[in-house]
Amino acid sequence: MLDFRSHDDVLFAHASDSSHSKTASFFGSAASVRPLKRDDNLVVVKGSFGTCRLLDIRKLSNNIESARHRQSTVLELSLSNHIVHKTKSTRCTGLAVDQAESIAVAPFAARDGDIQFAIWDICSTGRLLRTLNVNNSIDKRNSDRRDGNSNTAFCELSDVVTCGSEMMTCDEESEPPFISCKKSWGLWFKTNLSVSSSTSIDPAPLEGGGIHHMLF
Repeated sequence: MLDFRSHDDVLFAHASDSSHSKTASFFGSAASVRPLKRDDNLVVVKGSFGTCRLLDIRKLSNNIESARHRQSTVLELSLSNHIVHKTKSTRCTGLAVDQAESIAVAPFAARDGDIQFAIWDICSTGRLLRTLNVNNSIDKRNSDRRDGNSNTAFCELSDVVTCGSEMMTCDEESEPPFISCKKSWGLWFKTNLSVSSSTSIDPAPLEGGGIHHMLF
């Protein structure tokens, strides 16, 4: 990591002792970084294996050995090993924080190959609030068999928070559909898997290139 306010070019972070427990999942390499506006010293970092961390950059070090004695991790945003597929999660990129900076959202691959979003509390506890499955596993498995597993599932989450929107249909067939804004917020993401209509995510037409909008 780089902190341009520091005289050191490279800074190292070290996990807290909780990351070595049997229930904690591996972090991997830092794949996405989101600084928090409420505190210039706090950043949320997504690991390549699906988990995230809230770090205090004041406790980072320019030396790996000294970093092991300075716990820069404020909160461990973890996922249980029994629900996350570490290898496939490397194809799930992106990290987003809501406007109130109360939750962090990041995609990961589940054990069955489904793409899911993890939502953590980043205000106090770092607790996993919920996971949201975005695709239909039955359709995905049928598609994999037809394609011979040639298309590996991926997900790209945009960190840009947008206003909530929904595609509305008109009563008159002659009138085109329109987009209605709601009192909510949302995130855009792209995936090559079919999105399930049973979730809170409205499936987009195939000609949309696999781009979807998720409401909160």
